[in-house]
Formats: sequence, structure tokens, C-alpha cells
Amino acid sequence: DISNWLDGLINCETPIIGGIPVRIRLSLIRDHQTRLIQGKCVTFEFQGCASNPTPFTRRLFLYAELMPVNFLYYGSPCEVIQQVESQLLQVSLGAICRHCKGDPLPAKLLSVDHQIDGDANPLVLNSRGDDRK
Repeated sequence: DISNWLDGLINCETPIIGGIPVRIRLSLIRDHQTRLIQGKCVTFEFQGCASNPTPFTRRLFLYAELMPVNFLYYGSPCEVIQQVESQLLQVSLGAICRHCKGDPLPAKLLSVDHQIDGDANPLVLNSRGDDRK
């Protein structure tokens, strides 16, 4: 829906948002290491109007064509929503089970497959430095 809304605004000769005239600029978001395009930035320059005479700018960052992105370990915009939601649900259920058993996970950000497994069980570092159960 947001993509369709933005396309409509971009193709409009005189775009208006909330009754305020706006100028829209698009720019690409490039990965600094690979130089691959990771998304786009939409800049809205609101011109001001009677109710709000001061011009202002807002930016909207749209990564991976609005698909889920794994930012923790160098992004993977090829992940599809079903896989992301499935893993999120699985690890959430694991965390709830641990909490109900009186053994909750620590209150910090944990990475699946690096610090916890898919069922929210902690992974321990072995003597070689690998993550293993």
C-alpha cells in the first residue's frame, strides 16, 4: 500500500500530503562495502502553508523493496517474510516456554543461531570459539 501511495505522489504534478504542498526527491541507498543498491530514500520537502508556514523535511528509508531485512549480521534482503515470521514465532514460543518454566532468557538482544537456537535455548561457545549447543 505504501509503495502504491508513493508512486501516486511521485507521478502527481502537484503532490500534497495532509493539505501541505510537498516536493519529493528519490535517492538510492548503497551498501558502502559492496556498492549494491539496498533500497531508496524518499525525501519529502514540505513547502509550508497557512496552518504551518515553516518549511520542513522528512525522510523515509525503504530497504529491500519493503521486504524484511536482517540488520544484525550484515543484512539479507533476500529473506522472505514467511521464513522471517516463522523463525520469529518459533523463537518467541521458545522464550515463552522458558519464562513459564522459571528460566527466562536474559533481558538483552540475542541473535538466533549465534547466541540462542531456534527454540530459544542458549548456545555456548566451545573451546574452538564455535557456537555449539
